[in-house]
Order: sequence, then C-alpha cells, then structure tokens
Amino acid sequence: MSTNSKQNVITAVAIIVALIAVVYAFVIQTKTPSTDMVAEENAAAESVAEENYEEGEQNPVVMTIDGRDVTRMEVMDNFASSGSQLPQGADMEQIFPLLQEQYLISYLLDNAARNSGVNGTDPEVAKRIEEARQQAIRAVYIDQVSEEGVTDADIRQAYDDIIGNSEPVMERRARHILVDSEAKAMDIITQLQNGANFEDLARDNSTGPSSQTGGDLGYFAASEMVPAFAQSAFTMNVGDVSSTPVKTQFGYHVIKVEDERERAKPTFEEMKEQLAQQLRQGVIRKKIEDLRTTSNVMVYDYNGNPVVRPEAEEAGAPVADGSDTPVTTEGAEEQSGAVAPAPSPADNAGETDATTEE
Repeated sequence: MSTNSKQNVITAVAIIVALIAVVYAFVIQTKTPSTDMVAEENAAAESVAEENYEEGEQNPVVMTIDGRDVTRMEVMDNFASSGSQLPQGADMEQIFPLLQEQYLISYLLDNAARNSGVNGTDPEVAKRIEEARQQAIRAVYIDQVSEEGVTDADIRQAYDDIIGNSEPVMERRARHILVDSEAKAMDIITQLQNGANFEDLARDNSTGPSSQTGGDLGYFAASEMVPAFAQSAFTMNVGDVSSTPVKTQFGYHVIKVEDERERAKPTFEEMKEQLAQQLRQGVIRKKIEDLRTTSNVMVYDYNGNPVVRPEAEEAGAPVADGSDTPVTTEGAEEQSGAVAPAPSPADNAGETDATTEE
C-alpha cells in the first residue's frame, strides 16, 4: 500500500472515530443552558485546560488550537469519553496522532455548534439527552443486577463444573517435512532410514514455514490437524518416523513424533473474567424473563392483528383467532444461563503453523 493510501486510511479512521465521539458528547451532555449563555459556554470550553488539566512533566502540551494549549490528558480523556477502546497491545506513540485528530475534530465541531446557537434548549438536543438518560438508567440497572447476581463462589463453581466435566486432551509434538510429490517424500524416507538427520532434511527440503525450525510443529491436539495428518501422527509411537508419505491437500508429509502429553487445563484465573461475563449474561436473561412473567403483555403483528408467541402457546395461552380480543402472553421459554467451556490457550506459535501447513 502506498504512503498516500495509508495516510488516507488513517485520516478516514480518525474522522469516523471523531464523529462518533462528537455525537456521543452531544448525547451525554446533561447541562441545559439558555441561548443567552452561548458566550459563557465558549469561555468555559476555552478555559477547561487551565481548570482541570494542569500542564506538567507527566502531562505535556501536545496541541495548540487557536492559541489554546491542549495537554496529553485532555486528548486521552476525550478519547475515553467517546466510548472507544484502544486495540489490545496498541503502540500509544503510533496511535496517538489518531487521537489528536479525533480531539481536533471534536473541538472544532463543539465550538461551531455553540457559535451557531445549538445548545441544551434546542428541541433535538433535548430529545437526544432524554434518550441518552433512559439508556443510561437501563445500563446502570443492568450492571447492578448482573453484579449483584454473581458472586466469586458462583464463578468458582462454574469453573469447577467445567474442569470436572471436561475430558483430557492429549497432545503430540512432531516434526514434518512437506514436499510436493510422493517420489520426493519416499526419497527423504530412504535417507532417514540410512541415518540422515531429520532436522537437516527438513531445513533443506520442506516447503512449509516450519522448515526454518527443522520441521518443528510444537504440541498440537488431533482436532487441530487435518484428518489424514492427525490419524498418522496419533497412531505412530513416540520416536517413530512415518514409513510411507502422508498425503493431505497441502502435499506429502514425512512425520516424526517426538513427544506426547496431556494438555494443561486452563487455570481459574485464566477463565475467571470470561466465566463472570457469561454468568452475568445468564443473570440478565433470567431477570428479563422474570419481568416478562410478571407483566401483562399484549402482542400484535405488523398489521395490528393479535398474535401469540410459541412459548405462550405451549404454556396453554389462547391462540389468536383473528378476533378483536388481544392475546395476552404472560411467560416466555426459560433461557439457560449455562456457561460454555473456554478453549485451552495455545502452548506455542507452532500450532498455527501446523494447522496451515500440513
């Protein structure tokens, strides 16, 4: 990709993120000033750095807009308030220009909106503020219900149930030499039978990326390999080299099995947050179903005709017959809050190499 193309992509991403931030800022604004307060709002906006963002060694000035210094903390806080999140492992120095662009666009649009007279008295702004308030109330309530409904003991029990019911996963460590013809594979097998070094032959002949490490695929489970390769690797004895080539869609493999072990199960700490999230989702689903059963809900179709939900019909509720009497549904099918087991973390990068190479 050319430098100009990369710059265009970066600019486009920055604009999109910035616009989201600006909309969000308008929505969550709770102050409702009169039209006579526009000048005061502008003055307050211009002095925010002096009031809340004291410049210092840990908070340097990173921008100047119309003579006003903007500190690093202002830029970071603006990004956080937009509801956006940095990609995991992101290099802050590399991504910081995008955050600066986001701040600049937000600042310019905020000022332009205030100068044009758009403020809390505008009907559309007031409408969006109210919508945001309702959303915030629901979100806080859901957070409270989910947090109160899941204890550390619940998380521990879910972990114990998953680990206790999970079958052990056996892994094998193997090397392989991948070539494009059966004749080449047979020639390599002959060389190995005559005492040649497997790793040397892999480096010199294998067409797969693991050739650089002597064909080492690391540890893998049978389910992580294509069937033909897994069948061979898991039926050979540890230390054996395949006596005939193994054909897959990638070519012909010569396999050497080096070790076998049981895959370590994930620890409680590794699964704790995932389990907590899943349990909280179950609590929320259960709460919604409880609210359904205690509410008198009348359901109509797109044209206003009475209908009945399948779960209500199963529970014995009257079926819509086209009359003017609305159908009441007072229950819904109970949803399970069961937690699905988390996949085991990969032991090394070799697993990815194996699944794409063999």
